[in-house]
Amino acid sequence: MRRISPNLDMLKRALRVKVCADCPRRPPGSECLGCDAPRTCEAHCPIFVHLPQIKAIGERVDTMIASRERVLRGVMDHIREVHDRRAAPRLDRGTERSVLRPAQSNKVARVVDRLMGC
Repeated sequence: MRRISPNLDMLKRALRVKVCADCPRRPPGSECLGCDAPRTCEAHCPIFVHLPQIKAIGERVDTMIASRERVLRGVMDHIREVHDRRAAPRLDRGTERSVLRPAQSNKVARVVDRLMGC
């Protein structure tokens, strides 16, 4: 039996709980918002900008051949590299950081995989 894939709103809510909670670029005061409320940073966040493509790739992975989480980690690594090249290094709390951290990429892959898992 094939499981129905989660919609984008379900993915966004899960990502806000698991990934956005630790994001250094989270807008001040947004920790008081529920997971249903979009953050102002989502319009520029690589995770949310590319979420439709991430979801589509996750749906196409044949888990008999490859691990969905591993494939999604590769996709997230590619997105991070593209955005790192595009954006000038920014100072974040006194240190240079990439637009999308590797730990965030891994969390995204894990969250999407679990929601799409059977």
